[in-house]
Amino acid sequence: MDKYKIQIIGIEELKKIAPLFDAYRVFYGQKSNLGAAKSYLKKRLADNDIISFLAKNTKGEAVGFANIYKGFSSVSMTSIWILNDLYILPKDRRQGIAQQIMIEVEGHAARNDISRISLQTAKDNLQAQKCYEKQGWEQNSFVTYQLNPKEKPKK
Repeated sequence: MDKYKIQIIGIEELKKIAPLFDAYRVFYGQKSNLGAAKSYLKKRLADNDIISFLAKNTKGEAVGFANIYKGFSSVSMTSIWILNDLYILPKDRRQGIAQQIMIEVEGHAARNDISRISLQTAKDNLQAQKCYEKQGWEQNSFVTYQLNPKEKPKK
């Protein structure tokens, strides 16, 4: 039996996931802003833009989460998912929680006829990369570009 319970949550669990989401953003260099984190997640959950998976320990404490963003593939004309956020509290890492969350995500995707799940992580996040590869995920051959239109210099 797994030590952690993984469940899909809604707005009723906002108070449990928001601090984790805020910590995830801090991990990626953003300033902590729990109020904004709550507002963002509340809107995403209310608008059904994301599927949030929450991991709880045997005491019912939230220890990790993953957010799935829904998308589409024009080439395959199918629904796809982007595993955009995956975070485990530092004190709870290396316990298999991320793998357990990923197994739940993969199973839910298979049951919902999702053709592909993709994710991105920082180049230097080697611990996460090892976790993904252990689960059978592979780096693809695509190169990712991004642009912040507000910061683009005018020519």
